[in-house]
Amino acid sequence: MRAVQSVNLACAVLMFLNFTSFSLGQEHRERHPVPPVEERQKAIELLREVYKVEYDGAVTAASKSALAKKLLKAGIVTQENPAAQFALLRIAKDIAAAGGDVDIAMEAASAIGTFFEVQELDYITETLVASAKLIRSRGGHQRILDHAIPNLAAAIKADQYDVAKQLVEVALSSARATEDASAIDLLRTKAGEVATLAEHHGRLSVELKKLETNPNDPRANYAVGRFQCFIKGNWTDGLALLAFGTDEVLSELAVRELKGRTSSLELGDSWWNVAEREEGLAAKNIQRHAAGFYRKSIPLASGLERAKAEKRLAQIESQLQSLVLVDDGRIKVVANSPDWVGGSGFIEGSQRLTFSEKLGRGDFRLELVMSLQRIEGTATAVFLRCDGRELRFGLDGRGKRMFVEGELFGPTEGLAPTEDHIKRSVPFLFTVERSADIVSFSINNQLVRRVRLSVLDVDRFGITPHRGRVRLFKASVTR
Repeated sequence: MRAVQSVNLACAVLMFLNFTSFSLGQEHRERHPVPPVEERQKAIELLREVYKVEYDGAVTAASKSALAKKLLKAGIVTQENPAAQFALLRIAKDIAAAGGDVDIAMEAASAIGTFFEVQELDYITETLVASAKLIRSRGGHQRILDHAIPNLAAAIKADQYDVAKQLVEVALSSARATEDASAIDLLRTKAGEVATLAEHHGRLSVELKKLETNPNDPRANYAVGRFQCFIKGNWTDGLALLAFGTDEVLSELAVRELKGRTSSLELGDSWWNVAEREEGLAAKNIQRHAAGFYRKSIPLASGLERAKAEKRLAQIESQLQSLVLVDDGRIKVVANSPDWVGGSGFIEGSQRLTFSEKLGRGDFRLELVMSLQRIEGTATAVFLRCDGRELRFGLDGRGKRMFVEGELFGPTEGLAPTEDHIKRSVPFLFTVERSADIVSFSINNQLVRRVRLSVLDVDRFGITPHRGRVRLFKASVTR
């Protein structure tokens, strides 16, 4: 039984990975080891000689910023001499921080991580902590906050909880300095989350080491997979681990989900049953996972099965404090919807629908259960707007491909064929999830595309139909 299941799992995982497209627009670059101290010191002495005039004149914030920019630019192009490059970038980082130029300091810290074999988050955290001690302006603290929040999420994702704790502290201090009540509330919540995750992760040292030497160890897969899915809510990385784990119920369920051949209603019910035997954070994250399947299943269900799914979804949403945007043929929040009208369990329209709910800078999960009444010759896009600029994920019926585009992304990029995932008049679950500075787009719980989005407030979002009508059965957002 176990051997058959392993073969099935291998096929499922290969299908899953082949479907997934993940590109952050960064070319592969071989990183250098950090040069020895002696070489770095010689490089620093040479730099102080070459840039002596600029060093002597860097006494104001503006002059320090100018010198930091000059050194950063030189450091990026000086790739044939690792010692000189490291010294240029490190000094640029320190001078920018001393001058209160958080953006340049962070750019230099990231460049060190790009070119050298270092823990980039360590350098970023060091930079933010040093900058925060010297900044006095409200605007400066706002920039600290803008950089700290996404890197906090990145530290959590990477299981670097000591770094995460430092980032929470520096971000919370800057949030108080800016009197940003929403950021203060977010960071207090994050502080508790980091403490909980750090505690659970600390118990896995043996299992994590086992996976390094034996990735197929069933006990280690179960323990780490359980942490990733149930405690951290990271189903993307954790589901395959559960599939290789010792718990036969979870293993079989994970395989069924990965293979994508089980109905959404059945998967929702199965994960609901798992949640009932758990408690606390684990139960909450499993129910959140089940909710996605219930949202997709409701438009296609009827009778008692639909009533059960609706009741369970309502219970989950009340516990998760999800904000319901659209339900039962009604828009339940402030929105600009020129021609959208209610139908039997849905709203329908052909013009842009904009929700006024602000998603802010933190992580969120936006779920839309929708259908396209016509595909051929039409297009539909889900958009996020940040400071007047947009990121759009579209479904192009005329070109028969999905795409991403917008001022926040760059030139239009074609993706998988639309018809592979969307059928005319058939409801599908579309999910947009932001974690740190990564935005993921999924259809029916299958990842389609990830893009990097610089950290900005998402102040508007919605749907833009073009030459066609869209039905929206349910929409909700969880933060």
